[in-house]
Amino acid sequence: MASHLTEIVPLLEPTADSTLDIIEDIHSGVFQDPLWSSFLDKLKAETRADYVSMIFRKIDCPINEIIELHAGKTAPSTLYKKYLEEIYRRDPVPYYDLEPGKVNRLFDLIDLSNPVHAKYVDEFLAPVEAKFILVTRITEPSGHNAWLTMCKRFSDFDDDCIHYIESLTPHLSLAMRNFAAHEKARIRQGLYEDVIHKLNFGCLTLNVSGNVIHLDEQAERLLGRCSAIKRDINNRMILRLPHSANVLKKTLLEFAANPNGQPHAIHISDDPYLDMLIVPMRDKSVSGEVTPICTAYVHGDESSPSDRCDQLMELFKLSRSEARLALALSHGKTIAEAADDIGITVETARNYSKRLFSKTGTRRQAELVRIILSSVVALA
Repeated sequence: MASHLTEIVPLLEPTADSTLDIIEDIHSGVFQDPLWSSFLDKLKAETRADYVSMIFRKIDCPINEIIELHAGKTAPSTLYKKYLEEIYRRDPVPYYDLEPGKVNRLFDLIDLSNPVHAKYVDEFLAPVEAKFILVTRITEPSGHNAWLTMCKRFSDFDDDCIHYIESLTPHLSLAMRNFAAHEKARIRQGLYEDVIHKLNFGCLTLNVSGNVIHLDEQAERLLGRCSAIKRDINNRMILRLPHSANVLKKTLLEFAANPNGQPHAIHISDDPYLDMLIVPMRDKSVSGEVTPICTAYVHGDESSPSDRCDQLMELFKLSRSEARLALALSHGKTIAEAADDIGITVETARNYSKRLFSKTGTRRQAELVRIILSSVVALA
């Protein structure tokens, strides 16, 4: 297909600075959106290509399930759609057999005397005038593969261009490895956050002075609903209850002196219900940022006590007084503490608890609490 076009346009002579720039773009490309966009744009300009792309495939996925990043004019959407639906079956390029890091001329990989290969060229490459094509396979240890593809319509790539691309492939492989590790950590973190949020937990980190360093959305929402906890203009956490404030202060000082200290639980508010577990942070940052001294897991009700009482009444056919007692007990209160909270005598509370056991099919307070906390009310 390319035999009648022999003009070769040389690579733009890369300088030391331009080479460093493009290597920097390779490694910083994992943080760009779209990924590696600066690298692809610069590579297209330096090699005078009409089109440059990186195509990603997972080794356990069908050949037509791809993610493509590109610079330059792409194939018409109808043609690209046809490739993904049909033409890919005739794609003769042995993608997974290519030697990693080696730049290949596409027409050295296919046989135009083969009718299937020729049909692929006529159907997919000829319509976009892709006459000169380089393909390079990039791999990384966890199994991700990418193919760097470069196309020209009117002139071939010279040998200097091929050597230049091959000099960049180790950097691409390393960048892909970092990207794969970053994606794995991001997915794992997302799973953990999803579980924590479903349990109505939020996370934040504090330094030794009680300043909030990091705060997730769930923690911000929980804290925003509670007047018993505030942040001052310096983002320092202020607890309204004196006892809770003293426990927090002592805990932070303890963790500063002993990073292996024991976690401490702090009750913050009854309405809305909110408590906090403070755990020392043993992993220290090397980034130069302010180092958090602990992680605080905040747990509370998204619904008001009144709403939860209504839900308990509906679910277990309770009276309002019974529901209020059940809710107090589910927060870890003793019978005496729960009775005091809702303004009834201990004897009345004991009578209510017997009715609660009967209506919920339980026999002990621990079973009652378990039933409540494992019911749909816990998700409200």
